[in-house]
Order: sequence, then C-alpha cells, then structure tokens
Amino acid sequence: MRRVASVIASLLLVALLASACGTSAAGEQRWRGLRVTAPEGWVVHEKEDTRFAISDAPFGTQEEPGAGEVGAFFTYEPGASADAWRDLIEQQGWTLELDEPISIDGSPATRLVFEHTGAETPLREMVVVLPSRDVVMLFQAAVLRGQTDGPEIFDRHRTEFEQILRGIRLGAPVG
Repeated sequence: MRRVASVIASLLLVALLASACGTSAAGEQRWRGLRVTAPEGWVVHEKEDTRFAISDAPFGTQEEPGAGEVGAFFTYEPGASADAWRDLIEQQGWTLELDEPISIDGSPATRLVFEHTGAETPLREMVVVLPSRDVVMLFQAAVLRGQTDGPEIFDRHRTEFEQILRGIRLGAPVG
C-alpha cells in the first residue's frame, strides 16, 4: 500500500520535474512495447525506461504556470494490481466513482476513477492498470495548491483521456 502511495507522489513529482525539462510534440510514441497516440497538440514531458509522461501543453512551474491542464503518466510497476489501488482509495477515504474492467488493444485492464482532496485541492483522477505489461496509467489534472476546479478540469479532458486509451496498441513485451 505504501508503494502505491509513493507512486502517486512520484507521479506528481514527475509532472513538476518534467515541466522544467524541454517538451516535444507527442503524436505517436513507443514506450515499453506500447504504441501511444496522443491527441493533437499534446507534448511529451518525459520518456524513460520506467516512466513516460504526456500532457495537453507544457505545465510550467509553481512560480510560472504553463498552459498545461492535464497529463497522462505511464509507469512500469512489476506486480501492479487494481486491488492495491482499491485498497489505497479505501484507506485514504477517497471516493471511488468508477471501477470497471476494460480492454486495452484486447488485453484485460481495470479502470478506476476516484475523487479526493490533496493539499486542500480537490482532484478527480483515473488509474488504468494493465497487468499483462506491469503498466499503470494515471490521468489527472495538473492543478496548483488551493485551486478548486480540479474535478471540472479532469471532466473537460475526459474525451482526450478516452482517446489515448482507445489508441494504445500493444507490441511485443519488453524483456
């Protein structure tokens, strides 16, 4: 459970660190045997062996926010499970809004959508666990501390999140 909580913190840190790095147009990207097609205008923030991040625009920094409102963060997590996320959501007292099986290019996955308040900032997030590839995808709004419209921002971009999920194609697994 601590592992999942540390993953969330790591993903948020990745978003902030990535905002300081250069970005490039996303288009179609290959990462760990997945072909990910980002919506028009999205950019790549990070592409490493175990992490991949895209967003609707550059995020900027806390001091100088960028135009980016939302991001999709992919992590390689051996043994990843939807049950660990369900446990975290319950333990943290977050509100689970959706828990459903889905298919990513024919491979079973689980989608969880939940709402919570982090650092006094309300958020709605979506986690998709793809166990056959040990991949966790986190879709979230990039809000600043005290910003109150995180759930609304998430909802405005839900179609883009769904487009990303529908566009994922699986190639040969890594390793």
